Amino acid sequence: MKIICSFLTVVFFFSFFSTAKASGSPSDKKFESDLESRGPTVSLLLSSSKPYILVVDDNALNRKCLRKIFEKNYEIVEAENGMQAIQACIEYTFLFITMDWEMPILSGPEAIQRIRQELRLNTPIFAITSCIEQHHRDTLMHAGAQDIFPKPFRKEHLLKLVEVVKSQQ
Repeated sequence: MKIICSFLTVVFFFSFFSTAKASGSPSDKKFESDLESRGPTVSLLLSSSKPYILVVDDNALNRKCLRKIFEKNYEIVEAENGMQAIQACIEYTFLFITMDWEMPILSGPEAIQRIRQELRLNTPIFAITSCIEQHHRDTLMHAGAQDIFPKPFRKEHLLKLVEVVKSQQ
C-alpha cells in the first residue's frame, strides 16, 4: 500500500508540474525545479503517517539495533556520519535524533552544534556513545544534546526516552 501511495504521489506531482510548466511563470518553474530536485523525499513525507526519527552512527550494527527498537512506531532515517545527519535535518522533520560521538567526516558534537547553530533546530538530540567521561558529557551538553546514553544502551531506557519526548510535544 505504501509503495502505491508513494507512486501515486510522485505521479500527481509530476503531472501537476508538467501542466504548470507549459504555462507557468518563472517563479512557478523555480518552485517546480526545487521540488523535483528533492526527488522521492517529497512523496515519502506525504505518504507516511508515522513520525520520523534520525539514527546517526557509523556502526551498522548499532543502527540496526536502534532501527529494531523504533521501527514499529516510527519511520527511521539513518546517517553514517555528522554530515549526512545535517543533510537529513535539511530534508526531514524529526521527532528526535540519536547521535554517536566518534564518526568519520563530522563527529557527533560537531554535528549537534551545527544543527543547533546553523540550522537553528530545536529537535531533541540524544547522544548514544561509549564516550561517557565527564568531559565528554560536558562537550555534548554544551553542543546542544538533551541527554547522553552510554553504550551498550538498554532498550527500556530508550523507550522511556521516547515517551518523555512525546509527552513534551
